[in-house]
Amino acid sequence: MIGEANLETDYLKRIPDVSKVRASIKMNDIVIDWLSFEIYSTDTHASDTFHIEAPLYEQTNESMLILLETTSIKVEIAIDDGTGSLVRMLLGYVDDYEIDPLNGYVFFTGRDLTSLFIDTKVIDGSTLIKDLTSSGVAIAYAGEHGLKMDITNTDTKVGVWDGSQTVYISAKDSEWDLLCKLAQNEDFDVYVIDDTLHFKPKTTTKDYYRINFNYADESGFEASNALRLRCSRNLTIASDIKVVGQNWDILNQKKNKVTSSRKRSSKTSRDSRSKTQTYYVNTIGQNPNGTAQVTQSLQKQLSAHQRKISMTLIGDTVLTNRSVMKLTGVGPIFDQLYYPDSIKRSMSFDEPFLMEVTAKNHDVKSQVS
Repeated sequence: MIGEANLETDYLKRIPDVSKVRASIKMNDIVIDWLSFEIYSTDTHASDTFHIEAPLYEQTNESMLILLETTSIKVEIAIDDGTGSLVRMLLGYVDDYEIDPLNGYVFFTGRDLTSLFIDTKVIDGSTLIKDLTSSGVAIAYAGEHGLKMDITNTDTKVGVWDGSQTVYISAKDSEWDLLCKLAQNEDFDVYVIDDTLHFKPKTTTKDYYRINFNYADESGFEASNALRLRCSRNLTIASDIKVVGQNWDILNQKKNKVTSSRKRSSKTSRDSRSKTQTYYVNTIGQNPNGTAQVTQSLQKQLSAHQRKISMTLIGDTVLTNRSVMKLTGVGPIFDQLYYPDSIKRSMSFDEPFLMEVTAKNHDVKSQVS
């Protein structure tokens, strides 16, 4: 992983090197001159987004004004991985652009290839997918959009109309909505990286991305590989949590109600504020098993928000939203594992390649019932 840096000395020494990190931006396979860019990703099932600022008039390879006349602009952003090789960090399409003709700038915003699924509605789901498995749907959709596949086979058919209410599809659902629902039913992860759709079991790694603090060098300065580090804890959701999932089962004409609770460790002291926080969720179209899965999933998400960290890091191509971060050196309250919530990579001619990261924990003292 990345090496440790000293906030007082090492960072200042590294800025000239970091600012020389190469990045390449292509639009419709043409390398463009650029002024700055940002890539923003979250741990939700949303697209990665990008923002690019480029010269409007003084382009080396082709007139930007000609490029802007096209109806579709495909974008590739590649960044030096530290060895001199470029790694493609985003592949997507421009959604909007805005020009500043007086100052000679053009600003692009867009999303990665997840947008292909988000922008396509599920058509006649009863005839197209009821006899397919979840993986079969993922394979079909990836094929329609010309994406590569990293898909694990599943056995259960979607069966929208088979009486089991395995998955509920509304007229407003996109292909991505359906893939996310199917992934939830299978306890799978679904995401797009570069030009590949991944639909497979959730995995954990012990190859932690380490954030270190409290290492003193020979000058007595405290060292860290974070340029900025803030730690916070929410005392409200540190209390007991109860999530109640409920819906009306049309098929059996009865109300389903499932409860999932998270109780604090008995070793944790209690006080007058330690009442149970109760949350309610409606699980339309789910059978009892589906309601239980959604309820427990939400309870786990709420439990994970007790501790958060935010930091600025030297940019790299290693950290992803599926990484597990391990913080050490701050103290027992915060030294544990964290899961990236958002990552913003940015680079310009005024600023080096940096990452702004927020991450949240899973409470290691929690017990899920």
